[in-house]
Amino acid sequence: MMDAARAAAAQADAPVVVNEHKIKRREGIGVMCRLDVKNVPTICVDGRPVFISIIPDTNTLVETIEKRYQEKRK
Repeated sequence: MMDAARAAAAQADAPVVVNEHKIKRREGIGVMCRLDVKNVPTICVDGRPVFISIIPDTNTLVETIEKRYQEKRK
């Protein structure tokens, strides 16, 4: 999961910060609750759960990141 996120971040034409929140820690559980994440693994883009219980291919993840970046720039 993290490998996919890092690969997409490196390829995306957008500024990207990759964070991992481990559910074995209290902070990670808190983040999951705030984001209303029910299943793992979950990839969030800009604080929104986007890929739940799946690991997308790199191209799909890059497209999703770039699309969200363009939406924010408007």
